[in-house]
Parts: sequence; C-alpha cells; structure tokens
Amino acid sequence: MSLPSRSVSTADLAAAFRAVHASVEKPVFVDPYARVLCGWPLRLALACPPLEHKLKKLAHEALAPITMSIALRASYAEAALERAVASGVGQYVIIGAGMDSFAFRRSEMLERIASFEIDHPVTQRKKLLRARKARLTIPQSHHLIGADLTRKSVTEALAGSPFVMSRPAFLSLLGVAHYLPREA
Repeated sequence: MSLPSRSVSTADLAAAFRAVHASVEKPVFVDPYARVLCGWPLRLALACPPLEHKLKKLAHEALAPITMSIALRASYAEAALERAVASGVGQYVIIGAGMDSFAFRRSEMLERIASFEIDHPVTQRKKLLRARKARLTIPQSHHLIGADLTRKSVTEALAGSPFVMSRPAFLSLLGVAHYLPREA
C-alpha cells in the first residue's frame, strides 16, 4: 500500500524499480507500463538519459536487492496465479495494488478471470489519472476497489463488488504487510 500524502510514494518507487529492472541483461519480470505509472518525478528521471543513468546505477548497485525482490515477487506471484487459474481459480485479488500493471499487461488472462485491485482511494485516483494520460483502458473484468486497509478488512472491501465470496480466488499481498498495523 502506498503512502498517499507524499508526492513520490512507495507504489511509485516500486513501479520505477520495475521499469529499471527491465533494462538488465536478463530481466525476470518485464513491465512495459511501469514507466507511465510511476509518477512524474520518477518518470522524468527515467526519460532524461543522465538522470536515468543515475537512477539505474543506484537501482543496480545500492538498491539491487530491493529492485530484484520487487521483480522476483511480481514474477513469482504471476507464475503462481497462472498455476491457480489452470486449476480452476477464476478470481484474482491484488491487495495493496499500488501502480501494479497486471490489468494492462495480462489481457489474455483477463479473458478467463475477474481481477480486483484493492488500494487506498488516493493511490487509485493517481493510478487512474496516469493510465488515462497514457491512454490505457481498464478492462471490464478488472475492478478497482478503493479502501484504506488500516480501517477496512479485505473482506469488507470486497463486499459490494462483483467478487464472489463462494468461488475460489488467488490473492496477492506484495510489499504491503509492513505498512499495515498489526491489528489490520
């Protein structure tokens, strides 16, 4: 879950690191939409060759473990999702989605399943604005659910959405738990 009050959120940083990771020799996860979803300060840095070089150097050297963990967790989660869908799971819930680009990258998967993004309403508004500016369309089978997970449970957030509680679902919670208080 991102921290919505800051101009560069953790969701923005994760997207920027996914964009930077795509430039390594053998990326484990390629996100072609990460650049447009990461927000203007980081998008500017990625578009300006000298700044992009510095950001890549920082990401590859000082922050390599973080950058790689962001790419690896996304790759692992989507590989596990593919196995779950092959076994009959028809719903995918991305908890604390941030600037995740699943809905844009995996249109073939969204022909077979319904997906649900739960995140803070402020983060979702930023994401929708950036997606519109990039002329990205949210597929019909992808649902955005605004919820402050410090005040509302995942179950409460899903209530009232097209999510079917009685059907199997795959849930991902990537880089979110440490931002939530223990009670949440």
